[in-house]
Amino acid sequence: MQRVILSLFIFSVMSVFADFHSALSFYEKGDYESAYNEFYDMASMGEQRSQFNLGVMYYQGQYVSKDINKAYAWMKLATDSVTAKEHEKKMFQLVAKQASTKEGDAIYIKLKQQFGMNALMTKLYPVIRPSKKSSQATPIYIKEPRYPKRAAMKGIEGFTQFKFDLDESGKPRNIVLVDSFPPDTFDRNSLMAIKNWRFEPVKNEVGEPIYSKDLSYTLTFLLSGGEGQKEEVVISLDNPLLSFKSLELPDFPERIKNQVASTNYPVEITVNFDIDSSGKPLNVVIDGDERHGKEVMAVIDEWRVSTNKAQSDLRASVIFVQESKISLKPKASIFNNIKQAALNDDPNAQLKYGLMLERFPILEEAGRQNEWYLRSAIKGNNAAQYLLGKNLIKGKGCVADKAKGIEWLTRAASSGQAEARAILGEMFIQNNDLKSHLKAKEYLEYAANNTDKQQVKLQLAKLLLTSPYNEVHKPEVALELVDSINWDQVGDDITEYELKAKAYAAIGEFEEAVEYQEEALEEAEDGDFYSEGIRQQLLAYQAKLKSR
Repeated sequence: MQRVILSLFIFSVMSVFADFHSALSFYEKGDYESAYNEFYDMASMGEQRSQFNLGVMYYQGQYVSKDINKAYAWMKLATDSVTAKEHEKKMFQLVAKQASTKEGDAIYIKLKQQFGMNALMTKLYPVIRPSKKSSQATPIYIKEPRYPKRAAMKGIEGFTQFKFDLDESGKPRNIVLVDSFPPDTFDRNSLMAIKNWRFEPVKNEVGEPIYSKDLSYTLTFLLSGGEGQKEEVVISLDNPLLSFKSLELPDFPERIKNQVASTNYPVEITVNFDIDSSGKPLNVVIDGDERHGKEVMAVIDEWRVSTNKAQSDLRASVIFVQESKISLKPKASIFNNIKQAALNDDPNAQLKYGLMLERFPILEEAGRQNEWYLRSAIKGNNAAQYLLGKNLIKGKGCVADKAKGIEWLTRAASSGQAEARAILGEMFIQNNDLKSHLKAKEYLEYAANNTDKQQVKLQLAKLLLTSPYNEVHKPEVALELVDSINWDQVGDDITEYELKAKAYAAIGEFEEAVEYQEEALEEAEDGDFYSEGIRQQLLAYQAKLKSR
């Protein structure tokens, strides 16, 4: 009877989450080797359900030799998690009665050292840092957006963030509003302004301007004299398993203020030290310019790290930040309720609290959203996993770490989080092999069907048009996608016409291809965009048409 229960469990749980589909498919086909490998990959990232299902496979002897002690160890590791369900714990107790506790616990300890929560925290913890301003897109001609009158009268501040391509002349194309706050307040005025900007063109190795994709720029709307003019010192330990139980912040001296103001970047100091059993720092060494470290040395005797044993080779980062922040605050009663629930370890509240810290930079803990996303993410909240992964890749509020970011996005995607799949889908395209392009197609199709983001449809259409693999290259489907895109939200008319021309050319209808490419060229010339590449492609289509 136990065997039947465990066999059914693996199907009932796995079928809920779409990205377990490949593992489930292998399992259903009896390809237990592939199923085991996929479960193991996810289990190594701390994925609790996969850890439990490995225990099931060891219990059943599927692909691996039947081993009650390994089944016990994997299930015990899985049921240690705060996300473990009661029926999982009951199933573990059934297996525990059949196992050798001594041997099973020895295996469990090894697994915990590799894949337990502390190992996961060390492996995937975001190193917290204030976000640096992006210098990816450098404006050389700016038309200031008009501050909306109603927002100014109400004292509303905010921001808009755009992603766009730059043509060879430095003019932005395919402008997409990525984010804005408050919503629908500054969007229209920002877009009207940025369309007329000129940026420094991206150049290749020999200094020639090139067309570049996915650059970004953020416009911040601040009222003069607002309370968001801030100077602060942020301190973070690089060891994710430790925290400060008491901390005195150093002074923010004039010389550092002047340096921050002149460079527009924070000043960061690294402090290396040991601690005694009370958590007091010893043998303190300042990395870099010791002038900037004297304020830290003046207060470090007051620091205490939460620990009950002496440790060596600790490192903390001290960051001096001076900037203007949006002074909007959430409603106090709502904020306090969410914060209290987050402190009480509610994963949904932790996600919401992190979002507030990211949205409202004037809050005391603003900029530390990733710490709260992490707390929620390790409890299985896939939205928090997605936000944490995205921020790790971008270096938003933390040190950029693409490998960690991908692991968190993969965990989110494995639970069907559509935005995570969209990001991973775009990454798979870059690998340029058949397996990656098939995975990209799967992920982007899922995201396109489960979000209203027009950018995902655009990326999928481009993949279906440009992939060199017959299994992925589907120009007819791409053409349908291009027709379904709301072009007011993504891209521009030039891109729409170019994609339609490319699709018609791919299916051999060169008369239509020429017509749409001519439309693209006309739009480019009318808008004073760089058009030589568009013209050359038109000549190629015309040559194909004449040769038929």
